[in-house]
Amino acid sequence: MTQSSTRFRTQGDTSVFSGQDAARKVRLLGSVHEHRTFIWQVWPGRNWPVTQTEEVAFLADLTVIAASVKGASASKRHKTERSDITALLNALRCGLRADELFERAPGLNPRRILQAYHEIESLRARSIGAWEQIVATPTLETVVKHMSSASVLLSVPVSHLLPSAVTTSDAEFHKRAVAVAEKIARVREQVTQIESFLDKSSSPDAEAVELGRLLYDPYDPTLWAHPYFAPTRVGELMPLRLAALLGERNS
Repeated sequence: MTQSSTRFRTQGDTSVFSGQDAARKVRLLGSVHEHRTFIWQVWPGRNWPVTQTEEVAFLADLTVIAASVKGASASKRHKTERSDITALLNALRCGLRADELFERAPGLNPRRILQAYHEIESLRARSIGAWEQIVATPTLETVVKHMSSASVLLSVPVSHLLPSAVTTSDAEFHKRAVAVAEKIARVREQVTQIESFLDKSSSPDAEAVELGRLLYDPYDPTLWAHPYFAPTRVGELMPLRLAALLGERNS
């Protein structure tokens, strides 16, 4: 144990707390000191984001946890708060399991977190679905019909189809759409390769942490922030894209 670690644990002395509060305080403080690599990682954990496989498991576990909630709030539909969405995305970006999220933040309502997930996923799917319609039928008419929704998450790809589109032949327009789709596919392939490595990693793993930063880091260019990246799940949404989905960038 390092000197700084020893000093930190001393600061978490249970003598100033009592019962469960003491145990939780020491656990959280110790975790923050030992397992947070970057300042933006709100939740202490392994320090790289969940992969697609892990997000499926996260959602399944979250569904079970939410179903186990008892009391008056169990059958009540709550309004999703921005704080619920923020807690959810922070958990996915820090690589937490669903149970770990509620260990770190026991005051969160599992049903509201689950509701937040489904609401964000619905918005994401709507935008990506609009882009898929454009790619499936790359005509000016299709772009005009779906560009507003598709642009929420893929503004750059959509904009690259628009210049001179009115005077472009169908064949040339199709060629442009294919070229843009290929750029999106190349970015996705890079992401898939990294996730394949991460799925085989276990904490602590410094290489996995650095590879995770290639996917998500709010302060540096990353693959998830690439203008030609099409998010296929909630956990891949960067802050700006999430804000666009929620209409916060237009308010």
